[in-house]
Amino acid sequence: MKLNRLIGILLTLSIMASCVCVSRISATADGETTFTVKAPDGEPTVLTVSAPTTVKVGDSFEITLKWSDYAFIKGDYPGYPSCFVADFSFDTRYVTFKTPCDTCVTLEEATIPWIDACNYGGGNDLGGVEATDKSKPNMQNVSLSLVSADEDDGVKKTYTVKIKYKAVYAGVATFQWNFAEFADLCFEHYSVFDLSDRSFDIIVEDGNGESDGLGDVNGDGYVDSLDAALVLKYDVKLASFDESQISAGDVNGDGGANSLDAALILRYDANLINSFR
Repeated sequence: MKLNRLIGILLTLSIMASCVCVSRISATADGETTFTVKAPDGEPTVLTVSAPTTVKVGDSFEITLKWSDYAFIKGDYPGYPSCFVADFSFDTRYVTFKTPCDTCVTLEEATIPWIDACNYGGGNDLGGVEATDKSKPNMQNVSLSLVSADEDDGVKKTYTVKIKYKAVYAGVATFQWNFAEFADLCFEHYSVFDLSDRSFDIIVEDGNGESDGLGDVNGDGYVDSLDAALVLKYDVKLASFDESQISAGDVNGDGGANSLDAALILRYDANLINSFR
């Protein structure tokens, strides 16, 4: 019965999400998009969601959800799980999960492990595959969850959930939030946050997102056909490279910069591949 009650709450919030006007969240001066929501029914818990405003193609980045002043309660239900759920949609033309969602979501500050991360809304691959048709939005709805045995220390503290993404294509990636929840005591104690009026964009810019400058041979901040042309000139002894340029040009990791690397750079520039290794 308690599980059915929880499912009913989640379905109600999902219906609400389709009926409420969405408000855009503006970026802050420090390059982050942040919004804060108080828990309903007088609960002291506050949820803060934070994300970068701008990333580059190839970048890895995180969206964080922080619950402050939440105390898990020990009950008479040994072995029953505490549960975290976040339900939202995002445009997979521009960003995807960095890894399958069973490994891309983590919870910090817990006293015991939280495990079995999954997307009960559609399988672990949903949200992890880049949309190939860039001409129309491809909003993937996911419901990420984590569970553990009862987190029972009873101390109010902040719990941080981190969701890892990768930027794959230049454009404006929209995130539409539906709800987020913490639950324990076999679902008798929970904080459900209705986020159905919250939405923000992450701008994905062209340019080299590789953290080590891989592919950016000329150092202009982009990986494109100019870099491929330089690698080809170097390969036929028409240009000289210093050590850093050789390292940047060796995108396939075989120890040198040559025509094979130039071909990979051209494929990257044409958005036929998302990374080199």
